[in-house]
Amino acid sequence: MFRSLKLTINSPTKAFVFTAKDENASIKVGRSLKCQFSVPLEDLSREHCMVEVKGEDIFITDLGSSNGVWVNRSRLEQHRPQLIDSDSQIVLASKYQLRVERVEFDTRSDIKNEELVRDPKGDSSRTMLNPVEPSAVSLQLDYPINKDKRRKKKPGTETQPDDSPKNNQDVVKMVVGFLVALGFMAYYLTK
Repeated sequence: MFRSLKLTINSPTKAFVFTAKDENASIKVGRSLKCQFSVPLEDLSREHCMVEVKGEDIFITDLGSSNGVWVNRSRLEQHRPQLIDSDSQIVLASKYQLRVERVEFDTRSDIKNEELVRDPKGDSSRTMLNPVEPSAVSLQLDYPINKDKRRKKKPGTETQPDDSPKNNQDVVKMVVGFLVALGFMAYYLTK
């Protein structure tokens, strides 16, 4: 039997699932493609939080996110690990529920991190990551969150044109394409 850690992020419209391949994992969660659990949600920071397994204990750490991490209705201090368990209520950016649970598999090849599902509107050119049913989450805060934290350009600095994706749909298409290719490679390598 192989033990692993499964993370599920529920947004109001989608759900994202990640299962670690190592039972003593450190899983970085955020928008960045450099994160082990990369999730295209605008309110998440590039590197939002880290979930770590140390022995039998599971810890979560806010990595300096703009919109915060809450455990059982208390906002975490940045860069300070907090012990969590399967009953902990974890909320990212004041509206996304994070569920952390231990799971068991027969082999590592049984682990599946997402399921590619066609867009419910019938658009075959788009794919969505939506393996579980989403659940609505709300958190009442005592203060407003500033959602417009754009950096101001310094006078005299000019931006150079680049080949980066222009919007979130382009990023999602690139990630889905990569995951599909990776899935085919893994399938043929295991045969």
